[in-house]
Amino acid sequence: MSPEVSTEIEQVAEHTAEEHSLGDVILHHVSDSNTLEFPPLGEIHLPQLELFGIDISITKHVVMMWVAALLLIVGLTLMGRRRRRVPKGLSAILEMFVVFIRDEIAVKNIGKEGIRHVPYLLTTFFFILICNLLGLI
Repeated sequence: MSPEVSTEIEQVAEHTAEEHSLGDVILHHVSDSNTLEFPPLGEIHLPQLELFGIDISITKHVVMMWVAALLLIVGLTLMGRRRRRVPKGLSAILEMFVVFIRDEIAVKNIGKEGIRHVPYLLTTFFFILICNLLGLI
């Protein structure tokens, strides 16, 4: 490779590094905004709402929480629909999580009264799990 080509490549690399640093790219994807980015469709602008001087706008994080809630409702409804003596497939995995939350978290930390808190703990656990999995996408 000639010295001129090598110098050109270095200049392009420096310009690219200055233009798009890794921190800027990560911050762009993590920060909240009023637009959703869909590569095939472009950008979708979300409505700006204000109530009594308080900004209650719908942001991309709110939309992703709605998606997580919808996936949670649909997924758990479909898995819990069939009643069998011995669960199979995804229902067996769901039962494993339910038993773990009930026995290892609720009963051990709260006591026998903790069993009445299991539905809330399960909802919170699965919502946070789905949100974290969606955040990886």
